[in-house]
Amino acid sequence: MEERKRIAVFHDIIFSSEIGELRQLRLAPNGLADTIWAFATEVSVMAPFIDFANHAFDFNSFVNFGEPGKLTLKSVDPISPGEELTVSYGQKPNVQLMNEYGFVLSGNPYDRVAVPPAPGSGLESLPPLHGASLLEALGFEGDWRREDGIDATRATVESVAGDAAAEQAAWQRRSVCWSLNLTEGQPLAAPEAAKPKALGVGGAARRKRGALFSRPKASQPQPQPQPPPGAALPAPAHHVPLAAIPAERANAAAVRAAFRAALDALPTSLEADAELLAAHERSGREGGEGRLSARVAAAVRSRMEHKALLAEGVRAMNVYDSWLAGRQGAG
Repeated sequence: MEERKRIAVFHDIIFSSEIGELRQLRLAPNGLADTIWAFATEVSVMAPFIDFANHAFDFNSFVNFGEPGKLTLKSVDPISPGEELTVSYGQKPNVQLMNEYGFVLSGNPYDRVAVPPAPGSGLESLPPLHGASLLEALGFEGDWRREDGIDATRATVESVAGDAAAEQAAWQRRSVCWSLNLTEGQPLAAPEAAKPKALGVGGAARRKRGALFSRPKASQPQPQPQPPPGAALPAPAHHVPLAAIPAERANAAAVRAAFRAALDALPTSLEADAELLAAHERSGREGGEGRLSARVAAAVRSRMEHKALLAEGVRAMNVYDSWLAGRQGAG
């Protein structure tokens, strides 16, 4: 009921065909019902001037509808002279950003990739993988069953620090994890995520992409019983059991084959697209052939992001298989 009242106030101020500021556009010809439908389906509208603000996941501003008759752009953090004001267009994957706005973001944390089993595999769907073991092997921790429950380990944070390409690859690897069928085992405990603050009427919650790679506070080590000298260390409870490792490696191989097959089935390669964009950028600086239209260049970037996720899926499964092989040999 409270939500309906809030939307009704917003409707009267902005969309009402009788008294709203945008009444001449007749965006809600059926009255409040149209505005309620728009809120439920996240319909976008043009907001002159504010629409000049670009999108960023670590945005520094938000649109506020709190004051009657006013649409205000407010800052979240102090803004430095010359700093660009950015807003959030929503927590959207690249395919949605491309369809709605005509651009993509490298390493988009909301990207997911779905692939069918490789042709000839005889599988109807991809097999599940042991969630906790996969996360540890790839440098992550947390609970894959909880939204935003996968975080980078301290070692991963330190290894990608200052390397934009490595950080982007880590984000893509995280997206791959969320795209898979993860199950079994006892996931490592992760701290409860703080509830994000809602920004304005219908505003997206702020989410700093870099915050997911923040350094966790060091905890005090707890004394653990040590095995006799030379004895093998027991496998942590959250790992895939040693006896199940051969089957887990077979599952990882099936997932790797699916990513590889999806990548090979595409008409162009990741390297060919990269060269196409490089020629496009060179022609813009130097003139000559190779210049693409803005729309074509955006489309090439979009398909490159998809290919990069598929390639990262192949690499992730290679890393996971090596990790499993190491445990198998150590056992």
